[in-house]
Amino acid sequence: MSAKRLTMKALPYYTLLPIMAFILHYFIGDRIFSFTVTCMYWFIVEFMVFFDHYLFLHKWNTISKHMKHNVHHAFRKKRDISAWVAFAFYPLDGLSQGMPLLYAALIVPVSWNVVYVSILIVGIWTVCIHTNSFKLPYPLMGCDYHLIHHERNWYNFGLFTVIPDTLFGTIRYPLDSP
Repeated sequence: MSAKRLTMKALPYYTLLPIMAFILHYFIGDRIFSFTVTCMYWFIVEFMVFFDHYLFLHKWNTISKHMKHNVHHAFRKKRDISAWVAFAFYPLDGLSQGMPLLYAALIVPVSWNVVYVSILIVGIWTVCIHTNSFKLPYPLMGCDYHLIHHERNWYNFGLFTVIPDTLFGTIRYPLDSP
């Protein structure tokens, strides 16, 4: 299946993430913005996405075969990677990587506006790292690090950074990086 077709089928399911955030906001109520709490939230999100991506979608076969993350990794070569590949997931696979944005908000009392903006930023970021258009310095996850993830399928599982990869030994550097 083409990346564009897979993306178009999955996009309606991805609207569940902000809808669930609105529902949680309604039942839990407003929270006050705090820079410190926001940083804690992003730290937790980064590590939750890493563990979800590494364990559930790559390492534990019983779970990964049901999530069908291998479909996203059918796009392995630099010429295959495009903005369409950013959302070319089966719905459960895509949602599993987005759910840490909500789980972390249940752990840390972050402002719901931060959660909404985070969902938007992750969506934009996901497109950006699948365009092969920019490199970022370590420890940020640029297109070069994410391309290694697609080509080799076993390295660079982080969201915005490769810090969890560095800590847990799943880092692979691009050839022109340290």
